[in-house]
Amino acid sequence: MNKKKNLELESLDNWDVNKVAVKSPVNPSRVVVSVAFQRSDFERVSKHAALLGKKTSQFIRDTVIEKTLKQSEPLLFSTCSLSLGASWSTDQTPPITLVAGNQVEHPEMVVATTS
Repeated sequence: MNKKKNLELESLDNWDVNKVAVKSPVNPSRVVVSVAFQRSDFERVSKHAALLGKKTSQFIRDTVIEKTLKQSEPLLFSTCSLSLGASWSTDQTPPITLVAGNQVEHPEMVVATTS
């Protein structure tokens, strides 16, 4: 918005205070789940949450979401044979995909390569 429009909207002279509509905020839908812990496990989780400055429920929610997001990321795997090479794996998605040293534009289409 431009400055003129903002000033127009901010001016009380343009407000219709006789027809004010009050609406309740819309909350996103939520699901509450019950999770059983051994007492010692719960105490350990609670202490860790407190160290991070989080409520226990927030810490559990954040940790589970982070874990499921990591597991849904593709796994990077590389192997070489019959030549000097390297093999590695990581839980981080690489910014590019290389096959035989060449960048691949559509990595989702790569199934296997041989040399």
